[in-house]
Amino acid sequence: MTKTCHGNAEVILPRELFEAVQGYCFGLHLWIPKPKRIERQRRKLVLELHAKRVPINEIAQRAGVTPRRVKQMLGADQNVKMNRVFKLAARGVNGLSVKQPRMMQNAPPPPKGGPETQFGASDR
Repeated sequence: MTKTCHGNAEVILPRELFEAVQGYCFGLHLWIPKPKRIERQRRKLVLELHAKRVPINEIAQRAGVTPRRVKQMLGADQNVKMNRVFKLAARGVNGLSVKQPRMMQNAPPPPKGGPETQFGASDR
């Protein structure tokens, strides 16, 4: 896992940049995120290793993240895939269709007006 780097901005940044940042804020900690491309590369690595059935702890070590973060990435990827399937099914693409479960196909329609009309307001 990669370690978070801490440093004195006055030492790290060029003088002009340091003074410009100091004009916006001072006396607090700034977080500078990694470039998006690095996150995309890391996510791609995690998904590729997972597809090869590499254990999560090893994926985390290779990608420089925690096992929890690996699980988050895999869960997010699974959600994206499921959303695509549902959208395609809703449109009837590639023979996919949204069908009700067999037991619901012959069920009577729900009563109109909601539960108050079915049970009465005083039964609660």
